[in-house]
Amino acid sequence: MIYFAHRGSPKYVKENTIASFEHAQDAGRDYFETDVHQTLDGVLVLHHDPVTAQGFEIAHTPHDVLGLPTLNYLLKILRPEDTLNIEIKTDDFAYPDIERNVLDAAAGMEEQIIISSFNYDSLLRVRAINKDIRIGLLGEVFSLKKATSVNAYSINMHWQAIDKETVDAVHKNGMKLFAYTVNDNATLKKMEVLGIDGVFTDDVYLTL
Repeated sequence: MIYFAHRGSPKYVKENTIASFEHAQDAGRDYFETDVHQTLDGVLVLHHDPVTAQGFEIAHTPHDVLGLPTLNYLLKILRPEDTLNIEIKTDDFAYPDIERNVLDAAAGMEEQIIISSFNYDSLLRVRAINKDIRIGLLGEVFSLKKATSVNAYSINMHWQAIDKETVDAVHKNGMKLFAYTVNDNATLKKMEVLGIDGVFTDDVYLTL
């Protein structure tokens, strides 16, 4: 079972901060997940929502005003054994060239990277730019057509939407199935029984 430290270690340290990811590393995790938006001046930043707590729309605000941690910095602290799932957040704003910019930022580290998004068109653009990068297709249901079209490495679904039929279909087509967001042992056990490959969790100490 793979355990992705979801936005770092948010149960213990503020999510999507460098300190949160460092805490997850110190806790023994080597798989991580983060959310990436793009500022007005083209800086890739770590944040879940398109608007900050102070009310700034990331897409329309320069980085020096926002002061959010950057993807570049997070990539710098990754160890050779680490894997990072980068969720490109293009649900609300069509950030100019964000897919290419993310791939450029991770150049030379492709074997440590998984790119995911709920935005299917974003994943199509990622695949058009890079034929080999691992892609995680985020969705409410498993779509074999979409997964095949982006040559998905994994299907990332909410744990409540996963059943044995879905697990079997995903595995039959040579992909991995990851569940989000699993924060308790009872749900984790259910996922293990179903035979999924990994979970995204806010608790870096969660384990079977």
